[in-house]
Amino acid sequence: MKGSVNLEGPAKGSVNLEGPAKGSVNLEGPAKGSVNLEGPANLEGPVKGSVNAVRLLVSVLLLSLASLLGFAARTPGWTARDAALGQAIQSVRTPWLTVVARALDIGFNPVVGTVAVAGLVAALVFTGRRRAAWRTTAVVLAGWGVSAILKIAIGRPRPPVAHALLGELGDNSFPSGHVCLTLSMAIAVALLARRTRHFRAVVVGGGLVVVAQMLARVYLGAHYPADTVGSIIATPAAAYLGLSLERLRALGVLELRATNRHRARTATPPATSDVAVRRAEQGADGFVGGQMTSAVKDRAGIRQQSPDRAPRTTLSRTKASFGDEKRLSPSGSRKPPSD
Repeated sequence: MKGSVNLEGPAKGSVNLEGPAKGSVNLEGPAKGSVNLEGPANLEGPVKGSVNAVRLLVSVLLLSLASLLGFAARTPGWTARDAALGQAIQSVRTPWLTVVARALDIGFNPVVGTVAVAGLVAALVFTGRRRAAWRTTAVVLAGWGVSAILKIAIGRPRPPVAHALLGELGDNSFPSGHVCLTLSMAIAVALLARRTRHFRAVVVGGGLVVVAQMLARVYLGAHYPADTVGSIIATPAAAYLGLSLERLRALGVLELRATNRHRARTATPPATSDVAVRRAEQGADGFVGGQMTSAVKDRAGIRQQSPDRAPRTTLSRTKASFGDEKRLSPSGSRKPPSD
């Protein structure tokens, strides 16, 4: 919307607008003043809170969907179809594909994954990006940890050992822990690269690695295809819940720091005499038998009147400045000196 509007009367002036809502409004008369607008309106507060609430609800629904998928995958009919799809993927086994699949298995096993995440977090802390370190930790712990919880809750058996190229595996199959770890790390790195020119490359590269890991787990015979799909559903939801908890922690820390700064600005320093009295009570130097010495009293600004000398009032000081009281006339005027 581009153009101008001229107003006359109680709200005399002009309105110049360009783009979505860009320009200025100049008013004269009872509504005198100006309003400058730039770009679209930014909404904060209730709108932002409602968006976060919707995201939390979606995350909970996705976790519920992943759980339902896991229980459905335990049925004999689903297991038979899963096994047939897995055998179709395993039918294309070649030596170089096996090397790639084993590399993905070793590169994202629990030990290597823990060391890699710990090194990334330590590097962030060392470079002063503590908030990013907390965020990375929250994403990986939540996204990877949800696999352990669902494995115990669902308890789906592994594929037959006869089709596996790996050695000893755990008992539970749904979801895939390797896929959960891979996707969690991809999300964490993408968040670190956000608002940089490398963000798109990081997202594309992370997505390719995650898809390769999904195929590799089925290729090696460690999981059914449904196990990897469940990981794709559950991990982003758990990672967002972890981020929400980290935001609450950061908000609490920021509020505490702001409160401490406000208290430090508004706090009144204790008076010097109060400090001296506290030191006397604690038996500090400059006190004999719990009593302040004269030197300490002088530094503290405390003056003690002698018992035989009454304090001088304002009236007595006034009398002294004009002479003896007898030299003052009843009307208050000074008497001339007698010869």
